[in-house]
This record gives sequence, C-alpha cells and structure tokens, in this order.
Amino acid sequence: MYHIEDSHEPIIDKETFNLAQQIMNDRRNTKTGEDKNLSKYNKRYPLSGIVYCGKCGRTLKRRYWNYGTDVSKVMMQCGGYLEGKANCSAKAIESILIEKAAIEVINKYFLSNIDIINELYRSILSAVDVSETAFKIDEIANEIIDIENKMSSLAEMKLENQITKELYSIKFHELNNELHKKEILVKELNKEKDINFDKNQRVAKMKKALKEKNQIDTLEVDVLRSFIYRIITINKENIIFCVSANKAYSDKEFTEKIKEFMDYPSIFDGKIISDNKKKILKYKVISI
Repeated sequence: MYHIEDSHEPIIDKETFNLAQQIMNDRRNTKTGEDKNLSKYNKRYPLSGIVYCGKCGRTLKRRYWNYGTDVSKVMMQCGGYLEGKANCSAKAIESILIEKAAIEVINKYFLSNIDIINELYRSILSAVDVSETAFKIDEIANEIIDIENKMSSLAEMKLENQITKELYSIKFHELNNELHKKEILVKELNKEKDINFDKNQRVAKMKKALKEKNQIDTLEVDVLRSFIYRIITINKENIIFCVSANKAYSDKEFTEKIKEFMDYPSIFDGKIISDNKKKILKYKVISI
C-alpha cells in the first residue's frame, strides 16, 4: 500500500477544506461545549441549556421520572450526576417548579415594573452598535486583501530571482504573522457583531412580550431568554435567576464564576409552592 500526496487535483483546495473542518468543529462546540455544557438552547424546552448546577457547574438535563405512569414527572438533573454520582451529588428538581418560578419572576419583577424594563432596554442598547463593528470588519478585510497581494507579489519576485531566499523568508513570515493577527481580529469582531445583533433581537422580543401581554401564564422560550440569562440551582429547594444586561459569558466563564454569583445580593426574591403543597422552591434574582 502506498500513500501519495497531491497526486491529483482535489475537489476543493486545502484552505477551504481546513476552514470547513474548523467551522464544523466550532458548531459542535457551540452546541455542546468542550466542557460538555449546552450553550445553545433547545427551542422546544425553555429550560434546556441555561440551568446550571451550583455544585459542579454542569448544565442540568431533562429527565422523565416514572414515565408512562400516573405519577410521571419531568425533572431537571445535573449532567455530572447522570454520568456518575461520584461526579456530583446534586439532587434533581422538578422542571415545573422552576418554570413556575420563572413565570412569577417575569410577571412580578419585569412586566409589572415599566421602569425596570426601560432601564434594561437602555443598558442593553448602550453596548450595541452593529454598524460600527461591521465597518471595522470591512476595513480589516481590505487590509487583509492588501497583505495577501503583497504576499503574492513577494512570491513572484522570488520566482523571478529578484529577491534572495533569505530575504523572501523574512518578509513572508512578517506578512504571514500580520495576516494571522488580522484574521483573529476579524473573527473576534464577527463574534461581537453576532452578540450585538442578538441584543437587538432580545430587546425586540422584550418589547413584543410587554406589548402583547401584561402577564404571562406559560413559559415560552423567547420570552424566558429575553429576561433571564441563566439559572443556578443551589439545591432542590433553592435556585438563583441571573439577569444580565449586556455581559455575555462563555460556558467556561460562567461555570468558573458560579460560586461568586451565588453570593451576590438579591434584587428580588420569592418562593413557589407545589400543587400538592408538599414542596417549596425558593428563588432569588441577581444582576450579573
């Protein structure tokens, strides 16, 4: 058996292939995260991907208990615990209690206080300027084209022996390093543009929720994600709702700061009692 490289013309060039691999890898990490947390939510279930375990930092997953029976119920359980009790000892919480608490927070804290809503609008939009970011991206894109043209000219000079190999190597590495820095900057600016676009969308959804309803009685994904950033479970009787105006944390950053967030002072709190009066879920709302 023989392995021969570059023996025939490829369907796509190597750069396109490598870029495609990187994009697929990024999308995989966006969905599940390298730390196994779900950073993208499932639109079918409002709580998917935003409820974090206060003990180990992993996201909680939906689980059915006693499925198919009269006492069937949906629970939220730590992903670490599900992989083995040695990983985490956190107890499961009934999904319906968290959802009822979220509805109460949105109704009592947000939708009942127009001043809070307006302040949240201002805070979110103060950090949003999609057009300026897009202009910066265009500027750097033109700079990248200029660098690539210089690299192309440099290669031609080498082929025509107008420049020594040593000087070519030095100049090529200088331009290549500059190109790499510009590409990283464009990638960061694109992320910033996406985040700012999401913030504009978030404000639009909040305004829509406020316009359509003074109170909500069911928990819809878009409404929940517009007001509540993340949820932390301390134990099966206590949870924390995290509100964030314009700060976006990666899964890793949020997990690292969970213990710190748990000590933040409450700006609003309350409790939910289960229908059978046997369980109480206390909650507090914090700004992060």
